[in-house]
Amino acid sequence: MERAVMGRPFTVSMFVKIEQTVGRKGVRTEIHRHGGLYHASLPNPPKGGRFGKLVVPQGFLILVMPAYAKLADLYRGEIRLAFEEMARMRIEKNRLVLDSRELTDRSQGLPQTF
Repeated sequence: MERAVMGRPFTVSMFVKIEQTVGRKGVRTEIHRHGGLYHASLPNPPKGGRFGKLVVPQGFLILVMPAYAKLADLYRGEIRLAFEEMARMRIEKNRLVLDSRELTDRSQGLPQTF
C-alpha cells in the first residue's frame, strides 16, 4: 500500500501466509495475515510487514490494519474468486499462479498441505 507522507511516497506492506489443504470435501484455503498483536513476553516477535524497507514486528501494523480491512472489503469478490474458487495456487518468483482446474487425484483421501 502506498501513501503520501509530507508529499513523498511511503509504502506499507503486510506479510501473509496462504495454506491449502486437500481433504474429502475438496480444497480448503486459509489466509493468515501477519499484522495482528503479539505478546510483549515474546523475545523475538514475529515479522508482520514493512514500513518502507524496514521490517517491523506484527504489533506495529495495528496502525494500518483498518486501511487493509477497508481494502479487503472493496475487493471482496476478487478475494473470493482467487482464494475460495481456485483449485490450486502457488507462489513463484514475482508472481502468484492461480489454477482453477479441479484436482484429479483424490484417491488417497488423506489431507495434504501444499
